[in-house]
Order: sequence, then C-alpha cells, then structure tokens
Amino acid sequence: LGVLLNQWARFSVPLFLYLSAYGLAQSKEVNFFSFMRKRLPTILIPYFFFSALAFALDFKNCTTENIIKRLLKGGADYHLYFLVILAQCYLLFPILLRLYSASARVYRVLTFAALVLVVLFLYRTSSERVLGYLGLSHPGWHASFCIYWLPYFMLGILHGKASPAPW
Repeated sequence: LGVLLNQWARFSVPLFLYLSAYGLAQSKEVNFFSFMRKRLPTILIPYFFFSALAFALDFKNCTTENIIKRLLKGGADYHLYFLVILAQCYLLFPILLRLYSASARVYRVLTFAALVLVVLFLYRTSSERVLGYLGLSHPGWHASFCIYWLPYFMLGILHGKASPAPW
C-alpha cells in the first residue's frame, strides 16, 4: 500500500515514462545505434547543461568526485534525476522492444514480474519484511536507478505495440 501511495503521489514520472514508451513503441522500429544517436542527445544535452548550471550555483560543494557521483545519480539538482531515469529507459528500449517482438506473452509476464519486484523488494518498507525472511537486505539503490520505474516504461511499450497507431 505504501508503494502504491508513493507512486500515486509522484504520478508524473510514471505517467511520462509510460507515455514516452507508448509513443516510442508506436513509431517506426529503428536499429539500436540510430535510435541512440537520435534520442540520447535530446536527454543528455539538457541534463549536462542544467547540471552544470546547478554545480555553478553550488560551487562550494563541488569536488571532482562529488560531481561524478552526483551526475550518475542526477544529483546536481533533485529534479534532474528524471533525466537519468529517462536515459536509462531509452538505453533499454531497443532490448525491451526485441523482447516484445519475440513473444508478447513472455513480455507481459516480465512486465508483471518487474512490477512485483518493485513492489515487493525494492522499496525499503516492504523489502525489509520480504527480504528479511530470505536473510537479505535492501540494495540501497538511489531513486534514479531505472529499475524502480521500469514497469511503467514496459507497460507503455506493451500498450503501444498492442494498440494500432493513430496516424
């Protein structure tokens, strides 16, 4: 229940990831490298620009090690973590699309499994109980790690491929 309330409160990130994947799934299929060449600059250029601006405004706390850590997590400014998630999902998109093309049924099962994984294992409140029974602990991943958001992206692909393109 806590995970569902958390995600509902931050509905804009899951919704954007879902709609992005839906639109991408409805577009023409392209090879991995042309997809990356076209899509990643639209995310990375604004990401690095606004990160540089945030670092310039917070120059007292900027060491090389600190900058690298914060860039990997989208931590130059809190809201930039979204672009890190989107870049990770875009990197996975061609792979997910191939999985869907190989077997829509298997892809549905993987999407459901990803959602269950997020709900049961990756949030501290539920994972402490579930993982505790297995003798494991929460992995402590940052919120910018795409695994937390992947089910929404996968659902967008699932629905985008299952629906006819409106154009």
